Amino acid sequence: MFKKDPMFLLFDETAPTAPAMQPEAPQTGMLETVKEKLNVNNIMEKIKSSKDQLFEIGLYAGAGFLSGFLLKKYSSYVAVLVLLLVGLGVLHQMEVIHLSVNWDKANEIFGINAVPTVSADSLIHTIWAWIRANLTISVSFLVGLFIGLKVG
Repeated sequence: MFKKDPMFLLFDETAPTAPAMQPEAPQTGMLETVKEKLNVNNIMEKIKSSKDQLFEIGLYAGAGFLSGFLLKKYSSYVAVLVLLLVGLGVLHQMEVIHLSVNWDKANEIFGINAVPTVSADSLIHTIWAWIRANLTISVSFLVGLFIGLKVG
């Protein structure tokens, strides 16, 4: 019937065909990923989820602003106070004066319990846990402080 012509071999019905090409989903690039992460709506939803943390951030930012504002306004008084304290420390080191604090009485007055002894590993773990827990409020205090220094 049909001759085995090379042209017909290319379109032979018995030859296996290639699988049908399905359109691939568009791959997201780095820019699209960044846009998704920085989407304002997503950020606002995350902030709304923790109103207490938002209150703390505002409180610490306000305290930082007030500290920065007052520090700039009264920086000469702050400098004199710091120099006075450094001078007292130097005189204490040279044993010209003797400064002592009854820490047991101070702890009793302020209601501070004795701290258990900790090893270096647990101390590092404790510091790291504190940093992770208080990073947002510490940063908000610093931002408020710098804004207060700028305004004041």
